[in-house]
Amino acid sequence: MATLINGISISWSQITLSMLGAPITGVRAISWSSKQEKTNNYGAGSKPVSRGYGRVEYEGSITFLAEEFKNLIASAPDGDVLKYPFFDINILFVDPTNGLLMKCVWKAAEFLENNFDASEGDTMIEIEVPFIMADIQLTTV
Repeated sequence: MATLINGISISWSQITLSMLGAPITGVRAISWSSKQEKTNNYGAGSKPVSRGYGRVEYEGSITFLAEEFKNLIASAPDGDVLKYPFFDINILFVDPTNGLLMKCVWKAAEFLENNFDASEGDTMIEIEVPFIMADIQLTTV
């Protein structure tokens, strides 16, 4: 069990995100994952004798408020977020278990989709944009 400082856990209010040289405040959600291909290798008998490791894949998404996404479109090459050259996304947060500032960098990210969904009754429009990246680096600052 992790030791919390003053019983405080990591929360959304402790996270800041920056990309393309600027802090992004109109973000409602972030998500990322990494996965690696792993297979058992078989030799004599019916049980694995070793394990093989394949490629590592990284993916994620950011959910923007429509106004923030509009700003990204306005500064994108030809007004298309899919044409941004790859860029790093920086996420900072305080780790409450030790009080250290943590930095997570999504390296060489590129957006995969440019989409929009809205419905009657929406009081806020959110746009979820998936992306790929080349690496995830987590360090203390």
